[in-house]
Amino acid sequence: VLGARLRVAWEDDSLAVIVKPQGCATQGKGSLARADWLLRQLRPTAAADALRQPRPTHRLDAGTGGLLVLAKTSAALRTISASFAEGRVQKRYRALVRGHLEMGEEGVCEEPLYGKPSSSRYRAAAP
Repeated sequence: VLGARLRVAWEDDSLAVIVKPQGCATQGKGSLARADWLLRQLRPTAAADALRQPRPTHRLDAGTGGLLVLAKTSAALRTISASFAEGRVQKRYRALVRGHLEMGEEGVCEEPLYGKPSSSRYRAAAP
């Protein structure tokens, strides 16, 4: 699932934003966080508080592909993780659905997700 190369959307001395493929876990056994050989493809940092290897600052479910922020320094890990935990980061998801919605139609989906109550706002947009 991971492939041989990381797709990097942004990288600087403190962090990297990569494209995490669908089907790849963010953390745990067999996850991106444990793929040393893959993470070594990022540019190393010269920062004094450099982490041994880049670490995910948030979770992205294994079944979801998208942008994942990796911290390269302790300061970046603390700051970005806190931003996610405190709700200061807004996530947007795109989904392909079956059926018909009018362009711009909005609503709320109250279907359980992974067996847990869930409430998600949606808006129909052009593909």
